[in-house]
Amino acid sequence: MRESKINSGNFFPVIIILALSAFILSNNNHIELNITSEKYYSQSNNNAYFDSAGTEKIAITGEPIYFGDTFKTSILVSNQGNNSGNLILFIENNQSKEQFQSQSEFISSGSSKEMFVVSTASNLGKNVFNWWIISENGIVNESLSGQFEINVLDSQIVDISIDSLEWSISDGLEIEYSTFLSPGKNREVIFDIIGYLENSKFTLQSINSQLDPGIRKMSINLGQPQIEFIEFNLAPDGWKSNINSSNHSAIEVTYPHVSPISSIEKVSPSNPLKGTTAIVDFSLENIGNSGSTNSIIRIQHLSTNQILSEQSIPPIAPGNSYSGTIEIADWPDEKIVDFKLIWTVGSAREYESSESIYSVESFVEEEEFQSPVDISSLAIGIISGISLVLASRLIWGTISVRTPHTSDTGLRETRVSRKKKEEEIKIEIQCPFCEQILRVPADHNGQIKCPSCTKQFNHKQLEESKDEDKKNNETTDIPISRSNEDLLDCPQCNQKLRVPIDRRPVNSRCPVCKTEFLADKGD
Repeated sequence: MRESKINSGNFFPVIIILALSAFILSNNNHIELNITSEKYYSQSNNNAYFDSAGTEKIAITGEPIYFGDTFKTSILVSNQGNNSGNLILFIENNQSKEQFQSQSEFISSGSSKEMFVVSTASNLGKNVFNWWIISENGIVNESLSGQFEINVLDSQIVDISIDSLEWSISDGLEIEYSTFLSPGKNREVIFDIIGYLENSKFTLQSINSQLDPGIRKMSINLGQPQIEFIEFNLAPDGWKSNINSSNHSAIEVTYPHVSPISSIEKVSPSNPLKGTTAIVDFSLENIGNSGSTNSIIRIQHLSTNQILSEQSIPPIAPGNSYSGTIEIADWPDEKIVDFKLIWTVGSAREYESSESIYSVESFVEEEEFQSPVDISSLAIGIISGISLVLASRLIWGTISVRTPHTSDTGLRETRVSRKKKEEEIKIEIQCPFCEQILRVPADHNGQIKCPSCTKQFNHKQLEESKDEDKKNNETTDIPISRSNEDLLDCPQCNQKLRVPIDRRPVNSRCPVCKTEFLADKGD
Protein backbone atom coordinates (compact mmCIF):
# COMPACT_ATOMS: atom_id res chain seq x y z
CA MET A 1 0.00 0.00 0.00
CA ARG A 2 2.77 2.39 0.71
CA GLU A 3 4.41 1.78 -2.66
CA SER A 4 1.16 2.62 -4.44
CA LYS A 5 0.87 5.98 -2.74
CA ILE A 6 4.39 6.91 -3.74
CA ASN A 7 3.60 6.32 -7.46
CA SER A 8 0.45 8.47 -7.32
CA GLY A 9 2.36 11.30 -5.73
CA ASN A 10 4.97 11.25 -8.54
CA PHE A 11 2.39 11.38 -11.36
CA PHE A 12 0.51 14.45 -10.02
CA PRO A 13 3.34 17.04 -10.53
CA VAL A 14 3.66 15.92 -14.18
CA ILE A 15 0.00 16.63 -14.77
CA ILE A 16 0.38 20.07 -13.25
CA ILE A 17 3.38 20.91 -15.51
CA LEU A 18 1.53 19.82 -18.69
CA ALA A 19 -1.52 21.92 -17.84
CA LEU A 20 0.60 25.02 -17.26
CA SER A 21 2.43 24.54 -20.60
CA ALA A 22 -0.85 24.27 -22.56
CA PHE A 23 -2.19 27.42 -20.92
CA ILE A 24 0.94 29.43 -21.75
CA LEU A 25 0.93 28.22 -25.43
CA SER A 26 -2.74 29.13 -25.86
CA ASN A 27 -2.16 32.62 -24.55
CA ASN A 28 0.78 33.15 -26.92
CA ASN A 29 -1.33 32.21 -30.00
CA HIS A 30 -4.06 34.51 -28.88
CA ILE A 31 -1.57 37.33 -28.49
CA GLU A 32 -0.20 36.72 -32.05
CA LEU A 33 -3.69 36.70 -33.55
CA ASN A 34 -4.48 39.92 -31.77
CA ILE A 35 -1.28 41.49 -33.09
CA THR A 36 -2.00 40.35 -36.71
CA SER A 37 -5.59 41.55 -36.44
CA GLU A 38 -4.47 44.91 -35.13
CA LYS A 39 -1.91 45.17 -37.98
CA TYR A 40 -4.56 44.33 -40.65
CA TYR A 41 -7.05 46.83 -39.32
CA SER A 42 -4.40 49.49 -39.00
CA GLN A 43 -3.30 48.97 -42.67
CA SER A 44 -6.71 48.59 -44.25
CA ASN A 45 -8.39 51.19 -42.19
CA ASN A 46 -7.97 53.83 -44.96
CA ASN A 47 -6.83 51.67 -47.96
CA ALA A 48 -8.14 49.04 -50.39
CA TYR A 49 -7.09 45.51 -49.57
CA PHE A 50 -7.08 42.97 -52.45
CA ASP A 51 -7.14 39.20 -52.02
CA SER A 52 -8.34 36.24 -54.11
CA ALA A 53 -12.10 35.79 -54.11
CA GLY A 54 -11.86 32.05 -54.61
CA THR A 55 -8.94 29.82 -55.51
CA GLU A 56 -5.49 31.35 -55.47
CA LYS A 57 -4.57 29.50 -58.69
CA ILE A 58 -4.73 31.38 -61.99
CA ALA A 59 -7.12 29.99 -64.67
CA ILE A 60 -6.06 29.29 -68.30
CA THR A 61 -8.72 29.42 -71.07
CA GLY A 62 -8.22 28.28 -74.70
CA GLU A 63 -6.41 24.98 -74.28
CA PRO A 64 -5.22 23.06 -76.21
CA ILE A 65 -3.06 25.94 -77.35
CA TYR A 66 -1.45 25.91 -80.82
CA PHE A 67 1.35 28.10 -82.11
CA GLY A 68 -0.07 31.51 -82.93
CA ASP A 69 -3.24 30.99 -80.87
CA THR A 70 -4.41 33.45 -78.26
CA PHE A 71 -5.13 32.24 -74.72
CA LYS A 72 -6.70 33.91 -71.69
CA THR A 73 -5.16 34.08 -68.17
CA SER A 74 -7.61 35.13 -65.41
CA ILE A 75 -8.22 35.22 -61.62
CA LEU A 76 -11.11 36.48 -59.48
CA VAL A 77 -10.02 39.27 -57.05
CA SER A 78 -12.04 40.85 -54.21
CA ASN A 79 -11.55 44.15 -52.36
CA GLN A 80 -11.77 43.49 -48.60
CA GLY A 81 -10.62 46.99 -47.64
CA ASN A 82 -12.62 50.07 -46.72
CA ASN A 83 -11.76 52.05 -49.88
CA SER A 84 -11.86 51.45 -53.67
CA GLY A 85 -8.75 50.82 -55.73
CA ASN A 86 -7.27 49.91 -59.13
CA LEU A 87 -5.47 46.71 -60.14
CA ILE A 88 -3.32 45.50 -63.07
CA LEU A 89 -2.50 41.84 -63.82
CA PHE A 90 0.92 41.05 -65.34
CA ILE A 91 2.27 37.82 -66.90
CA GLU A 92 5.78 37.22 -68.24
CA ASN A 93 7.23 34.35 -70.30
CA ASN A 94 10.33 33.02 -68.53
CA GLN A 95 11.97 31.89 -71.80
CA SER A 96 11.32 34.85 -74.11
CA LYS A 97 10.83 37.48 -71.36
CA GLU A 98 7.78 38.60 -73.32
CA GLN A 99 5.41 40.45 -71.00
CA PHE A 100 1.64 41.02 -71.18
CA GLN A 101 -0.64 43.08 -68.92
CA SER A 102 -4.35 43.60 -68.43
CA GLN A 103 -6.26 46.84 -68.39
CA SER A 104 -6.43 48.75 -65.12
CA GLU A 105 -9.55 47.53 -63.35
CA PHE A 106 -11.41 49.56 -60.64
CA ILE A 107 -12.85 47.51 -57.75
CA SER A 108 -15.09 49.07 -55.11
CA SER A 109 -14.91 48.11 -51.44
CA GLY A 110 -16.64 44.77 -50.85
CA SER A 111 -16.79 43.95 -54.61
CA SER A 112 -15.08 41.32 -56.76
CA LYS A 113 -13.93 41.36 -60.39
CA GLU A 114 -12.20 39.05 -62.85
CA MET A 115 -8.71 40.20 -63.83
CA PHE A 116 -7.55 38.74 -67.18
CA VAL A 117 -4.83 39.00 -69.82
CA VAL A 118 -5.10 37.80 -73.47
CA SER A 119 -1.72 36.57 -74.77
CA THR A 120 -0.36 34.97 -77.94
CA ALA A 121 1.51 31.67 -77.95
CA SER A 122 4.77 32.39 -79.76
CA ASN A 123 7.01 29.53 -78.55
CA LEU A 124 6.51 25.81 -79.20
CA GLY A 125 6.62 23.31 -76.37
CA LYS A 126 6.55 23.94 -72.63
CA ASN A 127 6.21 27.63 -71.62
CA VAL A 128 6.58 28.84 -68.00
CA PHE A 129 4.99 32.17 -67.01
CA ASN A 130 5.28 34.32 -63.87
CA TRP A 131 2.22 36.31 -62.86
CA TRP A 132 1.52 39.03 -60.28
CA ILE A 133 -0.94 41.83 -59.48
CA ILE A 134 -0.05 45.39 -58.51
CA SER A 135 -2.10 48.30 -57.20
CA GLU A 136 -1.13 51.96 -56.97
CA ASN A 137 -3.72 52.84 -54.33
CA GLY A 138 -4.28 49.63 -52.37
CA ILE A 139 -2.65 46.70 -50.60
CA VAL A 140 -2.27 43.38 -52.52
CA ASN A 141 -2.07 40.08 -50.66
CA GLU A 142 1.10 38.11 -51.33
CA SER A 143 -1.04 35.18 -52.51
CA LEU A 144 -1.91 37.13 -55.72
CA SER A 145 1.28 36.04 -57.51
CA GLY A 146 2.86 32.85 -58.71
CA GLN A 147 3.75 30.69 -61.73
CA PHE A 148 1.90 28.62 -64.32
CA GLU A 149 2.91 26.67 -67.42
CA ILE A 150 1.29 25.82 -70.80
CA ASN A 151 2.17 23.41 -73.61
CA VAL A 152 2.13 25.04 -77.08
CA LEU A 153 1.46 22.63 -80.00
CA ASP A 154 2.50 23.13 -83.64
CA SER A 155 -0.11 25.05 -85.67
CA GLN A 156 -2.72 23.16 -87.72
CA ILE A 157 -2.40 22.54 -91.48
CA VAL A 158 -5.17 23.76 -93.80
CA ASP A 159 -5.35 22.81 -97.50
CA ILE A 160 -7.73 23.49 -100.40
CA SER A 161 -7.69 22.03 -103.92
CA ILE A 162 -9.90 22.32 -107.02
CA ASP A 163 -10.71 18.74 -108.02
CA SER A 164 -12.80 19.21 -111.17
CA LEU A 165 -14.98 21.66 -113.05
CA GLU A 166 -17.69 21.57 -115.70
CA TRP A 167 -18.88 24.63 -117.58
CA SER A 168 -21.92 24.47 -119.83
CA ILE A 169 -24.34 27.01 -121.22
CA SER A 170 -27.33 25.29 -119.61
CA ASP A 171 -25.92 24.64 -116.09
CA GLY A 172 -23.21 27.30 -115.70
CA LEU A 173 -19.78 26.84 -114.08
CA GLU A 174 -19.86 23.96 -111.57
CA ILE A 175 -16.64 23.43 -109.53
CA GLU A 176 -15.91 20.55 -107.14
CA TYR A 177 -13.24 21.18 -104.49
CA SER A 178 -11.95 19.66 -101.24
CA THR A 179 -10.61 21.10 -97.96
CA PHE A 180 -8.40 19.55 -95.26
CA LEU A 181 -7.76 20.58 -91.64
CA SER A 182 -5.28 18.62 -89.52
CA PRO A 183 -6.45 17.22 -86.12
CA GLY A 184 -7.16 19.81 -83.43
CA LYS A 185 -9.70 22.57 -83.02
CA ASN A 186 -12.49 23.66 -85.33
CA ARG A 187 -11.23 26.72 -87.18
CA GLU A 188 -12.86 29.84 -88.65
CA VAL A 189 -11.74 30.65 -92.22
CA ILE A 190 -12.53 33.17 -94.97
CA PHE A 191 -13.19 31.45 -98.31
CA ASP A 192 -12.42 33.79 -101.25
CA ILE A 193 -13.16 32.96 -104.92
CA ILE A 194 -11.10 35.21 -107.22
CA GLY A 195 -11.51 35.58 -110.99
CA TYR A 196 -9.03 36.83 -113.59
CA LEU A 197 -9.85 38.34 -116.98
CA GLU A 198 -7.03 39.69 -119.15
CA ASN A 199 -5.12 42.00 -116.76
CA SER A 200 -7.86 42.47 -114.15
CA LYS A 201 -8.45 40.60 -110.87
CA PHE A 202 -11.72 40.64 -108.94
CA THR A 203 -13.47 38.75 -106.12
CA LEU A 204 -16.45 36.67 -107.25
CA GLN A 205 -17.48 35.51 -103.74
CA SER A 206 -16.23 35.82 -100.15
CA ILE A 207 -17.68 33.41 -97.56
CA ASN A 208 -17.04 33.14 -93.79
CA SER A 209 -17.00 29.46 -92.87
CA GLN A 210 -15.90 27.04 -90.13
CA LEU A 211 -13.78 23.97 -90.89
CA ASP A 212 -13.86 20.75 -88.91
CA PRO A 213 -10.70 18.60 -88.70
CA GLY A 214 -10.54 16.13 -91.60
CA ILE A 215 -11.31 16.15 -95.34
CA ARG A 216 -14.46 17.71 -96.76
CA LYS A 217 -15.58 17.53 -100.43
CA MET A 218 -17.89 20.29 -101.64
CA SER A 219 -19.15 21.90 -104.85
CA ILE A 220 -20.22 25.41 -105.85
CA ASN A 221 -22.01 26.85 -108.90
CA LEU A 222 -20.79 30.25 -110.10
CA GLY A 223 -23.26 30.77 -112.97
CA GLN A 224 -21.76 32.33 -116.10
CA PRO A 225 -18.84 34.56 -114.93
CA GLN A 226 -16.69 36.35 -117.50
CA ILE A 227 -13.30 34.91 -116.49
CA GLU A 228 -10.30 33.13 -117.99
CA PHE A 229 -8.68 31.98 -114.73
CA ILE A 230 -10.09 31.19 -111.27
CA GLU A 231 -8.46 30.88 -107.82
CA PHE A 232 -9.75 29.51 -104.47
CA ASN A 233 -8.21 30.90 -101.23
CA LEU A 234 -8.69 29.80 -97.59
CA ALA A 235 -7.47 32.48 -95.15
CA PRO A 236 -7.32 31.73 -91.37
CA ASP A 237 -9.64 34.03 -89.43
CA GLY A 238 -8.05 34.86 -86.01
CA TRP A 239 -5.46 32.06 -85.95
CA LYS A 240 -2.20 31.12 -87.64
CA SER A 241 -1.91 28.21 -90.10
CA ASN A 242 1.09 25.90 -90.46
CA ILE A 243 3.82 26.91 -92.89
CA ASN A 244 3.25 23.61 -94.72
CA SER A 245 -0.34 24.57 -95.55
CA SER A 246 -1.50 24.86 -99.16
CA ASN A 247 -4.44 27.17 -98.72
CA HIS A 248 -4.90 28.31 -102.34
CA SER A 249 -5.65 26.53 -105.63
CA ALA A 250 -6.03 27.95 -109.16
CA ILE A 251 -7.06 26.64 -112.58
CA GLU A 252 -7.55 27.98 -116.12
CA VAL A 253 -11.09 27.81 -117.51
CA THR A 254 -12.42 27.71 -121.08
CA TYR A 255 -15.52 29.72 -121.86
CA PRO A 256 -18.35 27.51 -123.23
CA HIS A 257 -19.63 28.25 -126.71
CA VAL A 258 -21.81 26.63 -129.37
CA SER A 259 -20.61 26.74 -132.98
CA PRO A 260 -23.66 25.90 -135.14
CA ILE A 261 -23.58 24.68 -138.77
CA SER A 262 -26.81 24.19 -140.72
CA SER A 263 -27.56 22.87 -144.20
CA ILE A 264 -30.65 22.14 -146.31
CA GLU A 265 -30.58 18.66 -147.85
CA LYS A 266 -33.67 18.73 -150.10
CA VAL A 267 -37.23 20.00 -150.57
CA SER A 268 -40.14 17.63 -151.19
CA PRO A 269 -41.74 17.82 -153.69
CA SER A 270 -38.86 19.16 -155.74
CA ASN A 271 -41.20 21.64 -157.53
CA PRO A 272 -43.92 22.61 -155.06
CA LEU A 273 -47.19 24.09 -156.26
CA LYS A 274 -48.28 27.44 -154.82
CA GLY A 275 -50.50 27.15 -151.75
CA THR A 276 -49.53 23.52 -151.11
CA THR A 277 -47.36 22.00 -148.37
CA ALA A 278 -43.61 21.45 -148.86
CA ILE A 279 -41.24 19.47 -146.60
CA VAL A 280 -37.67 20.74 -146.08
CA ASP A 281 -35.05 18.18 -144.98
CA PHE A 282 -32.20 19.76 -142.96
CA SER A 283 -29.16 18.79 -140.90
CA LEU A 284 -27.55 20.63 -137.95
CA GLU A 285 -24.13 20.16 -136.34
CA ASN A 286 -22.58 21.59 -133.17
CA ILE A 287 -18.78 21.91 -133.46
CA GLY A 288 -18.41 24.01 -130.26
CA ASN A 289 -17.19 22.86 -126.83
CA SER A 290 -20.57 23.01 -125.06
CA GLY A 291 -23.95 21.45 -125.65
CA SER A 292 -26.65 23.65 -127.14
CA THR A 293 -29.78 24.53 -125.20
CA ASN A 294 -33.27 24.30 -126.66
CA SER A 295 -32.96 26.26 -129.91
CA ILE A 296 -35.14 27.29 -132.89
CA ILE A 297 -34.86 26.97 -136.66
CA ARG A 298 -36.79 29.26 -139.03
CA ILE A 299 -37.49 29.27 -142.75
CA GLN A 300 -37.36 32.89 -143.95
CA HIS A 301 -38.26 34.22 -147.42
CA LEU A 302 -35.26 36.07 -148.82
CA SER A 303 -36.98 38.93 -150.62
CA THR A 304 -39.84 39.64 -148.19
CA ASN A 305 -38.21 38.40 -144.91
CA GLN A 306 -41.48 36.60 -144.17
CA ILE A 307 -41.18 33.69 -141.70
CA LEU A 308 -42.59 30.73 -143.63
CA SER A 309 -42.15 28.23 -140.79
CA GLU A 310 -40.36 27.67 -137.46
CA GLN A 311 -39.62 24.70 -135.21
CA SER A 312 -37.92 23.94 -131.86
CA ILE A 313 -34.72 21.86 -131.79
CA PRO A 314 -33.67 19.67 -128.83
CA PRO A 315 -30.22 20.13 -127.19
CA ILE A 316 -27.26 18.94 -129.26
CA ALA A 317 -24.08 17.79 -127.49
CA PRO A 318 -20.68 19.13 -128.67
CA GLY A 319 -19.46 17.26 -131.74
CA ASN A 320 -22.90 15.79 -132.45
CA SER A 321 -25.37 16.40 -135.29
CA TYR A 322 -29.13 16.37 -135.72
CA SER A 323 -31.28 15.75 -138.81
CA GLY A 324 -34.94 16.51 -139.22
CA THR A 325 -37.69 18.02 -141.37
CA ILE A 326 -39.68 21.24 -141.22
CA GLU A 327 -42.97 21.93 -142.98
CA ILE A 328 -43.86 24.97 -145.09
CA ALA A 329 -47.66 24.92 -144.99
CA ASP A 330 -48.33 27.54 -147.72
CA TRP A 331 -45.84 27.55 -150.60
CA PRO A 332 -45.34 31.11 -152.02
CA ASP A 333 -46.84 32.13 -155.36
CA GLU A 334 -43.55 32.64 -157.20
CA LYS A 335 -41.80 30.91 -160.08
CA ILE A 336 -38.46 30.87 -158.21
CA VAL A 337 -38.64 30.82 -154.40
CA ASP A 338 -35.43 31.81 -152.58
CA PHE A 339 -35.39 31.14 -148.84
CA LYS A 340 -32.92 30.53 -146.05
CA LEU A 341 -32.84 28.26 -142.99
CA ILE A 342 -31.71 30.08 -139.82
CA TRP A 343 -30.60 28.08 -136.76
CA THR A 344 -30.42 30.31 -133.66
CA VAL A 345 -28.73 28.95 -130.52
CA GLY A 346 -28.59 30.62 -127.11
CA SER A 347 -25.09 31.14 -125.67
CA ALA A 348 -23.80 32.26 -122.26
CA ARG A 349 -23.00 35.74 -123.56
CA GLU A 350 -24.94 36.12 -126.83
CA TYR A 351 -26.91 34.23 -129.47
CA GLU A 352 -25.12 32.24 -132.17
CA SER A 353 -26.76 31.55 -135.54
CA SER A 354 -26.11 29.70 -138.78
CA GLU A 355 -27.79 30.34 -142.14
CA SER A 356 -28.21 28.17 -145.22
CA ILE A 357 -29.71 29.53 -148.49
CA TYR A 358 -31.76 27.45 -150.93
CA SER A 359 -33.60 28.13 -154.23
CA VAL A 360 -36.55 26.10 -155.53
CA GLU A 361 -38.37 26.36 -158.86
CA SER A 362 -42.12 26.18 -158.34
CA PHE A 363 -44.55 24.20 -160.44
CA VAL A 364 -46.69 26.57 -162.60
CA GLU A 365 -50.15 25.24 -163.41
CA GLU A 366 -51.56 25.98 -166.90
CA GLU A 367 -54.81 27.85 -166.50
CA GLU A 368 -57.82 26.62 -168.53
CA PHE A 369 -59.07 29.33 -170.90
CA GLN A 370 -62.66 30.35 -170.43
CA SER A 371 -64.12 32.73 -172.99
CA PRO A 372 -66.09 35.59 -171.49
CA VAL A 373 -68.26 35.89 -174.71
CA ASP A 374 -70.30 33.59 -176.86
CA ILE A 375 -68.13 31.52 -179.24
CA SER A 376 -70.44 31.91 -182.25
CA SER A 377 -70.64 35.66 -181.85
CA LEU A 378 -66.90 35.81 -181.47
CA ALA A 379 -66.42 33.78 -184.68
CA ILE A 380 -68.70 36.10 -186.69
CA GLY A 381 -66.86 39.11 -185.34
CA ILE A 382 -63.46 37.61 -186.19
CA ILE A 383 -64.55 36.78 -189.78
CA SER A 384 -65.96 40.27 -190.25
CA GLY A 385 -62.82 41.83 -188.92
CA ILE A 386 -60.57 39.73 -191.15
CA SER A 387 -62.65 40.65 -194.21
CA LEU A 388 -62.41 44.34 -193.34
CA VAL A 389 -58.66 44.13 -192.84
CA LEU A 390 -58.15 42.32 -196.19
CA ALA A 391 -60.24 44.86 -198.03
CA SER A 392 -58.36 47.73 -196.45
CA ARG A 393 -54.98 46.23 -197.32
CA LEU A 394 -56.08 45.65 -200.91
CA ILE A 395 -57.17 49.26 -201.32
CA TRP A 396 -54.02 50.59 -199.64
CA GLY A 397 -51.80 48.39 -201.77
CA THR A 398 -53.39 49.61 -204.93
CA ILE A 399 -52.85 53.22 -203.94
CA SER A 400 -49.29 52.80 -202.66
CA VAL A 401 -47.86 51.03 -205.73
CA ARG A 402 -48.84 53.81 -208.13
CA THR A 403 -46.07 55.64 -209.88
CA PRO A 404 -45.25 58.66 -207.73
CA HIS A 405 -45.44 62.22 -208.98
CA THR A 406 -42.33 64.17 -209.63
CA SER A 407 -41.66 67.53 -208.08
CA ASP A 408 -38.88 69.97 -207.59
CA THR A 409 -37.59 67.95 -204.66
CA GLY A 410 -37.30 64.67 -206.55
CA LEU A 411 -39.15 61.40 -206.64
CA ARG A 412 -41.38 60.31 -203.69
CA GLU A 413 -40.10 57.28 -201.71
CA THR A 414 -42.01 54.06 -202.46
CA ARG A 415 -43.81 51.96 -199.82
CA VAL A 416 -41.44 49.04 -200.25
CA SER A 417 -38.35 51.17 -199.68
CA ARG A 418 -39.94 52.81 -196.67
CA LYS A 419 -40.75 49.41 -195.16
CA LYS A 420 -37.22 48.18 -195.76
CA LYS A 421 -35.77 51.30 -194.09
CA GLU A 422 -38.03 50.87 -191.03
CA GLU A 423 -36.91 47.24 -190.67
CA GLU A 424 -33.28 48.30 -190.74
CA ILE A 425 -33.61 50.62 -187.66
CA LYS A 426 -35.61 48.23 -185.39
CA ILE A 427 -33.89 46.16 -182.64
CA GLU A 428 -34.85 43.02 -180.72
CA ILE A 429 -35.21 43.10 -176.92
CA GLN A 430 -36.38 40.56 -174.32
CA CYS A 431 -39.28 41.19 -171.96
CA PRO A 432 -37.88 41.02 -168.38
CA PHE A 433 -41.10 39.47 -167.07
CA CYS A 434 -42.00 36.70 -169.52
CA GLU A 435 -38.79 36.59 -171.69
CA GLN A 436 -40.81 37.25 -174.89
CA ILE A 437 -38.68 38.60 -177.83
CA LEU A 438 -39.93 42.02 -178.99
CA ARG A 439 -38.90 44.28 -181.91
CA VAL A 440 -38.85 48.00 -181.11
CA PRO A 441 -37.37 51.10 -182.79
CA ALA A 442 -33.76 51.63 -181.75
CA ASP A 443 -34.34 55.27 -180.80
CA HIS A 444 -37.43 54.54 -178.63
CA ASN A 445 -37.02 55.98 -175.08
CA GLY A 446 -40.46 55.54 -173.52
CA GLN A 447 -42.41 52.70 -171.92
CA ILE A 448 -42.81 49.41 -173.80
CA LYS A 449 -45.85 47.19 -173.30
CA CYS A 450 -45.34 43.47 -173.87
CA PRO A 451 -48.28 42.02 -175.90
CA SER A 452 -47.72 38.61 -174.28
CA CYS A 453 -47.84 39.40 -170.54
CA THR A 454 -49.28 42.97 -170.94
CA LYS A 455 -46.68 44.36 -168.50
CA GLN A 456 -44.82 47.61 -169.18
CA PHE A 457 -41.14 48.37 -168.78
CA ASN A 458 -38.51 50.96 -169.82
CA HIS A 459 -35.91 49.39 -172.06
CA LYS A 460 -33.27 52.11 -171.63
CA GLN A 461 -33.51 52.15 -167.81
CA LEU A 462 -33.33 48.35 -167.75
CA GLU A 463 -30.12 48.35 -169.78
CA GLU A 464 -28.55 51.02 -167.56
CA SER A 465 -29.44 49.00 -164.42
CA LYS A 466 -27.85 45.86 -165.88
CA ASP A 467 -24.64 47.77 -166.72
CA GLU A 468 -24.45 49.19 -163.18
CA ASP A 469 -24.98 45.73 -161.59
CA LYS A 470 -22.27 44.33 -163.83
CA LYS A 471 -19.81 47.01 -162.67
CA ASN A 472 -20.69 46.41 -159.01
CA ASN A 473 -20.19 42.67 -159.39
CA GLU A 474 -16.82 43.21 -161.04
CA THR A 475 -15.60 45.50 -158.22
CA THR A 476 -16.87 43.39 -155.28
CA ASP A 477 -14.05 41.49 -153.59
CA ILE A 478 -15.48 38.37 -151.86
CA PRO A 479 -13.06 36.11 -149.90
CA ILE A 480 -12.82 32.54 -151.19
CA SER A 481 -12.09 29.37 -149.23
CA ARG A 482 -11.44 26.05 -150.98
CA SER A 483 -11.07 22.42 -149.92
CA ASN A 484 -11.65 18.92 -151.28
CA GLU A 485 -13.72 17.78 -148.30
CA ASP A 486 -16.83 18.87 -146.40
CA LEU A 487 -14.72 20.82 -143.83
CA LEU A 488 -12.90 24.04 -144.77
CA ASP A 489 -11.33 27.02 -142.95
CA CYS A 490 -12.87 30.44 -142.56
CA PRO A 491 -10.61 32.85 -144.54
CA GLN A 492 -10.83 35.40 -141.71
CA CYS A 493 -10.47 33.49 -138.38
CA ASN A 494 -9.50 29.95 -139.56
CA GLN A 495 -12.54 28.43 -137.79
CA LYS A 496 -13.34 24.92 -139.08
CA LEU A 497 -16.66 25.02 -140.92
CA ARG A 498 -18.75 22.31 -142.58
CA VAL A 499 -20.03 23.13 -146.09
CA PRO A 500 -21.06 20.02 -148.12
CA ILE A 501 -18.78 19.74 -151.15
CA ASP A 502 -21.65 18.71 -153.43
CA ARG A 503 -23.28 22.15 -152.80
CA ARG A 504 -20.28 24.23 -153.82
CA PRO A 505 -19.73 26.87 -155.03
CA VAL A 506 -22.02 28.58 -152.52
CA ASN A 507 -21.97 31.76 -150.44
CA SER A 508 -21.33 30.98 -146.76
CA ARG A 509 -21.11 32.89 -143.49
CA CYS A 510 -18.77 32.10 -140.56
CA PRO A 511 -20.80 31.85 -137.29
CA VAL A 512 -17.77 32.96 -135.23
CA CYS A 513 -16.45 36.11 -136.96
CA LYS A 514 -19.56 36.68 -139.20
CA THR A 515 -17.40 36.91 -142.36
CA GLU A 516 -19.21 36.14 -145.65
CA PHE A 517 -17.17 34.21 -148.24
CA LEU A 518 -17.44 31.92 -151.25
CA ALA A 519 -17.02 28.21 -150.45
CA ASP A 520 -15.54 26.43 -153.49
CA LYS A 521 -13.89 23.16 -154.44
CA GLY A 522 -10.13 22.83 -154.80
CA ASP A 523 -6.89 23.01 -152.82
